[in-house]
Order: sequence, then C-alpha cells, then structure tokens
Amino acid sequence: MKKQTLNHSVWKLRSRFIAAIICLSVASSFAQVKLTDHGATVELNNGNVDATFEKSSAKVLSLVFKGVEMLQQAGNHSGAYYSWNGSNGFGAPGNCVYTIKHQDANLVDVSFKSTYSGSGTPIDVDAHYVLKTGDFALYVYNTMEHRSNYPAFSVGEYRVIWWLAPDPKNGNDWLCEHAFHGDGVRDFVVPSIFDLAHASPTGIKEIVKLNTGVRKGLFDSKYEYSTALFEHPVVGNASDVNQRGIFVAYPSLEFLNEGPMYHDLVNGADIIHCYLNGDHYDGQSITCAAGESFKKFYGPFAIYCNEQRDGGHAFNDAKAFQA
Repeated sequence: MKKQTLNHSVWKLRSRFIAAIICLSVASSFAQVKLTDHGATVELNNGNVDATFEKSSAKVLSLVFKGVEMLQQAGNHSGAYYSWNGSNGFGAPGNCVYTIKHQDANLVDVSFKSTYSGSGTPIDVDAHYVLKTGDFALYVYNTMEHRSNYPAFSVGEYRVIWWLAPDPKNGNDWLCEHAFHGDGVRDFVVPSIFDLAHASPTGIKEIVKLNTGVRKGLFDSKYEYSTALFEHPVVGNASDVNQRGIFVAYPSLEFLNEGPMYHDLVNGADIIHCYLNGDHYDGQSITCAAGESFKKFYGPFAIYCNEQRDGGHAFNDAKAFQA
C-alpha cells in the first residue's frame, strides 16, 4: 500500500465529500433529491437511492437501491444505527431533534441530534446523512460532544452498524453473498442464512462451526473479518447472483483513534461495521473528566451501492468510487 500524506488525505476528503456538501453542478438529466416528511420518519430519494430515517433515533430504517432493499427489515438486527459501549453501559441516540441542515435540488443534509438528559452516557451525538443528485451513495458524518457541565465518561466502542438484507428470492441466503476485503484471504462466499442456522456452537462465545455450505467444516466468527482499515478503505459485500453490492468507502481514516495500524471489525456475512472508535485489540477508549469539554467530528464516509455483472466487478467499481 502506498503511504498517504496528510495533505493528500485531506484533499481526497474535500474533493469527494466536503466540496460535494457545499456546492454541486449536476446535469439536468439526474433526478433531483426529494425530501418527504412522513411524521415520525423522513425519506430522501434521488431516483437511485431511497433512504428512510427514524427521527427519534437517527436509525436508517430502509436503504433501497434501484428498487432493491439493501438492509434487513425484520427482527432486532434490522436497518442501520449508531450505538456505543462505555462506562455507562450500552447506549444509542434517543429523543433526537430532527433538522434539515441543507436542502436544494441537488443535495439534502439531514441531522438527528441526541442530547444528554441526565441519564446514560453523558454525550451529545449529532448524526448527519447526506444524499446528492445522481449519486449511488449515502454519505454519513457525525459529531460527539461532552460539555463541561457533564459528568465524567468513557466510551470504548462507538460505531454505526448496517444489517444486510436477505435475498428476496431465496430466504436461505443473503442478497449479497460474497464478502470483499481486497486482501485475497477474506474475499469469499460467506455462510448463508441456512448455514448459520445449522451451525454448531463452540465453547468460545461468538464462534460457531459450520456444518453446511461452501465453508462446511470451518469455523465462523465476526473477528475473522477484522482488517487493517488503512490498508483496506473499501470493504463490503456483493453478489454474483443478484448483481448488487453494498460497501463502506472511507476517503480518509484520520478521525479513527488508533492511527495507521488500526484493526477492527468490518463486514461479515450479514453486517457492515463502521467503527468510529474501537477498543478491540487493545484500542483506546475516549475518556473525559467532569468539567472537561470535548468535541470530535467523525467521517464523512459513504455507504456505496452499485449494480454490476458480478461481485468482483462491484468491488472494483466501489474502489474506483473511493479513489
């Protein structure tokens, strides 16, 4: 991997994301970005990507790409959401205040801000989602803030989780059955829904032995999908069968807490982890004393969807988008 200078990373960040948020000049043939307020939810649609958000929680309830739902819609593992673990236990945004930060025909930026109210983790989280004309990506960024009048806190894991959809034509498998990391080791067909349902537990939490499918006889765990994020700024899942892909693409990773050697969970059979702060593998927590002010900007990054003739071409297209 070629080393990136700070200036090069910032240039990439600005050229693809920040500049896009400020101003766009888009061909008139593209559908304009439409915002529809449904009361408890709000929807952004540009004709390619149709995303629906829950106002109170900042959760992505649905992400439809060219008519196909890309996220799980049933059960506890559905949609996409922020969450964190720390000194005050598990937390997630709640009672968010919804605002439109920017809206024109070419770009909409919506905000869902959760403010500390005296219980739980003493942080404010302002989650933003951006959709722009003609694009195949949903852009994500946020701020975490600890005000000086808040009590002390510590947060280890701070993340956005995206639960991937099953195949609508085959309930035993995923819409995107092939994981891509780009390292030649973890680019493989993942265990299917059927395979995981028929796997055997082991004596180690979160590890199962597969009894069916292409990986029969092997073990499966979310930790086998961990990767060096600076070496693989694009990861995701795609399909040879359904000709769809969904990827996370980072233009810069300088907001992460562990620097260029940072490893953490990324994608797996049914999930894409976007770890913004992680304490896996001896990672460091964010800590603030009472009376101390702290505010950090995370992102932006993109959840990029595409339509290609097979998974390999989908992955290459996602890498070209990030480059």
